[in-house]
Amino acid sequence: MSIKIGNTGIERLYIGSTRINKSYVGTTQVFGEVVVAPTNLILNGTFEDTTNISLDNGWSWDSPSESLYFTDGFDNADAVFTTSEDIVAGDYEITFDIISAIQTNNARIAIQVNGTNVVALLFYGRDTTQTLPFTYSGAASSVIEIRGSNSAGGGDFYIDNVSLVVV
Repeated sequence: MSIKIGNTGIERLYIGSTRINKSYVGTTQVFGEVVVAPTNLILNGTFEDTTNISLDNGWSWDSPSESLYFTDGFDNADAVFTTSEDIVAGDYEITFDIISAIQTNNARIAIQVNGTNVVALLFYGRDTTQTLPFTYSGAASSVIEIRGSNSAGGGDFYIDNVSLVVV
């Protein structure tokens, strides 16, 4: 059910800063929350090619596996992903697969927006899917970076299936 004022539909209804999810007239619901599946903001998170991706030294595109490879010979190198809309202040989740490479060391990764860590540099297990929530409060940005690090024992790894959604 939706509300229209003139020819304009209302997606969200607020009273002051309070969001109204449902509204009733008598026992009839006149406005209800509609759940919409989140949209992946990463333009090329499955890496069929290198479109909308910029790679620092230490990162490379692996054509046969259609994934990105980080070699442990580099430290603090970024894989930069263009987004379909600006990342603005709010809550997000970034999800990606980490695939084992030759070494047994875990992947050491940070997530950055505008050069600022939104997810701290931590170790992540091999052959896992990671979903990392974060809150961003900086200036609007059209890119997000996954930073690979070899310091403190970080190893080489592949990543694939990167997605970023607003939560």
